[in-house]
Amino acid sequence: MGEIFATVFNALAALLLAILGLWKLPQRAKKSHRAIRKTLWGALGGCVLIGLIFQVTISLHQKIYKTDLVLRYEDTFADKMSRERSEAASAINEYLQKRNWDTVTNEDNIDSMESVLAFFDELGFYWKNGEISGTVLHEHFYSDMRTYCQETLGYIHHDQKRESVADWEYVEPLFNELTRIEAKRIGKNITNCVWDAETLREYLKSEMRQHRK
Repeated sequence: MGEIFATVFNALAALLLAILGLWKLPQRAKKSHRAIRKTLWGALGGCVLIGLIFQVTISLHQKIYKTDLVLRYEDTFADKMSRERSEAASAINEYLQKRNWDTVTNEDNIDSMESVLAFFDELGFYWKNGEISGTVLHEHFYSDMRTYCQETLGYIHHDQKRESVADWEYVEPLFNELTRIEAKRIGKNITNCVWDAETLREYLKSEMRQHRK
């Protein structure tokens, strides 16, 4: 679409410039020709302005809706993080039973959960810095974020107080933004987007079965 528009715009601009450059003004019709020339200059200026606006819009769209980047992350999450997803789901499922992160003692599961959080933290970084639209991330990752982040925000808060406020700093802002988009999409309050424990367990068990190796 952008290339077609650019071709048409360049052809039109060249035509107008040619007309303006080759125009000979007969002395007896100078005022009339002057008015026509002024109109043509105005048309050319309008084309230039429209072209600039279009190019800026296309550039902004390509920057915010970087589908290649999103698809690359989607492939990574789907194909290269099977073990991490299964173990992370096991850690969260155990937490739901005990409601205390300190009692989740399987270090491998905790490490995998942190890897999943780091994955979403990267996505949050790109979103926060305007590289990817929240709308695009909602389409590709909201269900996964709800599965892995709804109950791990408490873990993040605990770790940030104990270690560093920079740990997974983009996870919660991104999750909140995607939840806001979901609430608007379904026409409900944000609180209605929270899964109850039983629903979350079903998703976690599905992740554990699907990605167990």
